Amino acid sequence: MAAAERITFADFRERFQTEEQCRAYLFRQRFPNGFVCPACGAKEYYPIYRRSLCQCKKCRKQTSVAQETGIHRTHLSPVLWFWAIYLFRNAGNQV
Repeated sequence: MAAAERITFADFRERFQTEEQCRAYLFRQRFPNGFVCPACGAKEYYPIYRRSLCQCKKCRKQTSVAQETGIHRTHLSPVLWFWAIYLFRNAGNQV
């Protein structure tokens, strides 16, 4: 497993202010070389922003950017999850 990236509090606040920023980060982590449909391997998709899904243009399978993560199928904002993860990760670094 790769080592976690160190990020300052100010950088974190700037990078993950909105749901869109969090979803874009999740997309880059899930599809580092661009979207690839897990069902058919196609590379083109339609974004479904309201539900954080990618729908394959070929087979129409919908894939969540949060799939296979702890925040998949939760109803909390990704911003809240990112904050919780950041605070938990850095809790041991306090005085």
